[in-house]
Amino acid sequence: MSHHLDFDPLHSVRRATAGWKTILTIAILFALISLGVSSLLPPVYQASSMLQVDIDYTRAAPLDDVTVMKAYEKVRGVLLSDEVLENALTDIMETLEAGSDLADLSAVRDRIRVSQRQDGWELLVYSRDPVLAAAFANSWSASSLAALEEGLRHSLKAWEWQGALYSAHCTMAPAPDGGDSAWWSCSTASEGLDPEGISDAILDEVRLSRGILPIFSFSSLQRSIVPEAPILWRRGTLISAGSLLGLALGCIWVLGRPE
Repeated sequence: MSHHLDFDPLHSVRRATAGWKTILTIAILFALISLGVSSLLPPVYQASSMLQVDIDYTRAAPLDDVTVMKAYEKVRGVLLSDEVLENALTDIMETLEAGSDLADLSAVRDRIRVSQRQDGWELLVYSRDPVLAAAFANSWSASSLAALEEGLRHSLKAWEWQGALYSAHCTMAPAPDGGDSAWWSCSTASEGLDPEGISDAILDEVRLSRGILPIFSFSSLQRSIVPEAPILWRRGTLISAGSLLGLALGCIWVLGRPE
């Protein structure tokens, strides 16, 4: 003797519709539970500072989109570099407390974002401590500006050295060791300048510039203020997940109970 189970979708919809009060009650119950769980989580505050980073086209010919994108990626690399973030941490060391969520470099990287906008570059910091979030955002902005300006100075210096390269009548020549490499051979230079050291000086300045082009301009547009209210981005996610789980369990309960 065999048993055959028939599944009627229309009948299931009718049963679920008839039990909508039960389903809704269970969904609301789970949403309230999720709300309670989210209240136990520490609030997260967002602070941000704004930097102006622009290309000065009075000092540069029009650039194609790929070049502009790569140039701005170098800027982003400086903003997120270990040196900049460590300097920002050092600057707010007195603000840090035991158990701070911005206590070290790895923790900082989990709680920061860089957003490029039409009106500037926004440095976003998330922390359970609103005062700490604002302090780090401002310190990060100051450290970033210092690093960008230093890179710009080295970039300009590399540009000057390139001018010296040509004024010293430097040409590419085979390396003295007879290998496949080549080096700059310079014949003349101004007084007090070793022509043989020009190429090494250029490479040093290019390395110290971190790829920042000498056509950029940088400034601080907006300092961060202490946020008054937390951003409860976890609360909405938990409540939504709890409601969906409640709906699913409510449907299972209504459809699974005997008629």
